[in-house]
Amino acid sequence: ESRDSARRMENLSWRYYDKLYGIYERVHKRFPKVLLENCSGGGGRCDLGMMRRFHFTQISDNWDPPNQIRILNGMTIGLTPEQCMPLVGSINPRVADLDFVIRTGMFGHFTLSGAFPNVDRVNIEGMARWKHGIELYKKFIRPWLSSCKVYHHTPMQNFRKRGDWVVLE
Repeated sequence: ESRDSARRMENLSWRYYDKLYGIYERVHKRFPKVLLENCSGGGGRCDLGMMRRFHFTQISDNWDPPNQIRILNGMTIGLTPEQCMPLVGSINPRVADLDFVIRTGMFGHFTLSGAFPNVDRVNIEGMARWKHGIELYKKFIRPWLSSCKVYHHTPMQNFRKRGDWVVLE
């Protein structure tokens, strides 16, 4: 959309992004040690202009483990794994294998929220699996994540149609 502004034609989208990027650049300059998270907005704010100004982005509000890994697969075609933050935890619409849930977050900026529905329902065996997964991520995966190469053996997924499998290497 454009409008006349004084003596020139002005593009409102260009002006919006110019100002928005400026805000994040000033925040980063003033607080250089603060990690900035970009929320995906349905993937609408994951362009390279935004991601240049953020450390990582929450790739989806969809917590369903099969969908989460498919979203990560697609997002890592354009963004580095350490920029992609899959949010994993107990909030998902189906019963899922806990180790699979944990693994869906390991090949990105691993973030855990709500390991159990509430503190009164903590499962000791489940807690041991979460601790194991977090330790594996911190000690083994995270150190090499920023320098790894990602191979998409199933690169293009139709999100509306479930596939049989997704392979990231």
